[in-house]
Amino acid sequence: MSKFLKDIFKKIVTPEIFENSENRISFYKYLLIGLFLRFLFLPFLFQVDILSSYTRAAGQLFETIPETPAVIQLVMHWLHVFFLKIIVQIIPNLKTILSIPEPHPQWLAFISNNQVFRMLSVIKFPYFIFDLACAFLLLRFTKDAKTNLKVFKHWMINPVVIFVTYIFARFDVIPLFITILALYFAMKDRKYISILFLVISIVMRFFPVLILPFLIIYLAKNKKDYIIFSLLGISGLLALEIGSRLIYGSSALFKLLNSQHFTFLIALKWGMEGLHVSLIPLVIFFTLTIISFFEISNKSFSNLLKYSLIAFLLWFSFGYYHPQYLLWAIPFLIFQFVENDRIFYYHILQVLIIPFILLYWGQLVTTYLFTPIDSRFFVYFPDIVDIIRKYYSPAKFANIFSSIFSGISLWIIYEVFKLSKIKSNLIFNT
Repeated sequence: MSKFLKDIFKKIVTPEIFENSENRISFYKYLLIGLFLRFLFLPFLFQVDILSSYTRAAGQLFETIPETPAVIQLVMHWLHVFFLKIIVQIIPNLKTILSIPEPHPQWLAFISNNQVFRMLSVIKFPYFIFDLACAFLLLRFTKDAKTNLKVFKHWMINPVVIFVTYIFARFDVIPLFITILALYFAMKDRKYISILFLVISIVMRFFPVLILPFLIIYLAKNKKDYIIFSLLGISGLLALEIGSRLIYGSSALFKLLNSQHFTFLIALKWGMEGLHVSLIPLVIFFTLTIISFFEISNKSFSNLLKYSLIAFLLWFSFGYYHPQYLLWAIPFLIFQFVENDRIFYYHILQVLIIPFILLYWGQLVTTYLFTPIDSRFFVYFPDIVDIIRKYYSPAKFANIFSSIFSGISLWIIYEVFKLSKIKSNLIFNT
């Protein structure tokens, strides 16, 4: 068995790591610590959003609930249909729970079921696979084994990765893996494959569209490239639009643009007195960032990662976001940790602030997370938000910490922008 595992690791881990005893020991150490942290949370903590994803899949698979999936997440919906088709073979009674039409009774039935730990382990398992795939893919980005191990370590023990994937249990890690693949092929100068994978990730989850302009600028060498890559970039959105109209008879893109989420994304505005005109800071600074990357002479892969990170941090600074969205910045942040320790410490500050921002969502992301362990105790456990409300407005309380988070994000942008002006000490595996 040990020889079998050794042969597997030889194939998925770079020789520079596996053939050096010191590097190999470090790799196993980070892997085991990371696995321990994942298995510590995977079967025991539960946030209701994952149940929503599988309920929509059940409605499609068993035709028990006539619920139409959010068309902008059409690909992820069908992936969950595929996952569920396998899962119900392992846990048949999950079908009964997912068939309960009302969300609250369904939630109570799930957390009080005597197989709740087994169900949580199985429904989160696909996310676990893609999480590890991200970790092992990140091992292959630089030529230096020590650097790769640092990148691997920062992914395996990052609190945001663990929280989003195993506590909040959202599927973002799946399209994020496809995005990292797109970056990997960009690094290898496989231009069309890189754009193709990024388009796929955009179709799966819209957020990678933030880095599409930077990838096009990085890959394009002439006007023809700009035209071709831009057309390829929007082809996925066109395919999604056509598919949603054919399957569901409604527009995916216009549904997104008119959704509450997109409205929140551009909600922060600078108004002009006496005029019905407002400027959107996120759009202004995002445009400036694209122009800045276009104008710099050093369009290196390192700077592609830096400017992509800046795009996500601008979103977190000026837009509205849910906690799981923070995962999208992590692969880009990790490479900056290796270049500049100061950025890592600022990220630690961000992580410490996140629990206070989560209070905005109340018990759903605090005490209710622990209901599988003891449903009666944690359902009736005092709400932290109610305690805060006695002394101060919970919304204002969360907004103060959200503003601090934005301030730290803007400072990280400044630090990253300074790094983009000097030669990177990372040697990428081009």
